[in-house]
Amino acid sequence: MYRDADLMAGTPEIGTALDIISEETCPLTSKGKMLNIYSNSKRTKSILEDLFVNRLHIYTDLPMIARHLAKYGNTFMFLNVDYNNGVMGWKMLPVYEMDRIENGFTASYMTNSLVGDKDIKPDTVKFIWNGHSENKPFQNWQVAHFRLLNDSFFLPYGVSMLHKARRTWRM
Repeated sequence: MYRDADLMAGTPEIGTALDIISEETCPLTSKGKMLNIYSNSKRTKSILEDLFVNRLHIYTDLPMIARHLAKYGNTFMFLNVDYNNGVMGWKMLPVYEMDRIENGFTASYMTNSLVGDKDIKPDTVKFIWNGHSENKPFQNWQVAHFRLLNDSFFLPYGVSMLHKARRTWRM
């Protein structure tokens, strides 16, 4: 399912459409800002600006995240969290290899994934990186999961914007 998205994005028309979607979802204002932060507290505003601009590099990363999200319907970002300094950065994880486990169950696309885990308490979320050597679960605060919730059939995952065109594209 995800593999089709890679092939489809190689088609000039679809690749260009994904580029346009990423550009249009992350526009710059007349002042050259993509993100406007408003707060009555100067300290809060400066902390958020530092987080988004200096640590998360939102001006370069957000258009790539938007394109990836439109293409796959899911984007998993591993958060580099330091105990003293908070979020220091993030790194995109491979969407093919990630599983989201809620309440001990997953509706994974992968066949080798966990189906149920009795160690996970109710109302908790964990992420498993199946391509990683140990399949060790991440806590919910270690991974930011962006998803397009257009179709409840795919929950707890999102669905690609290319999904409805997939059958026609294959023909």
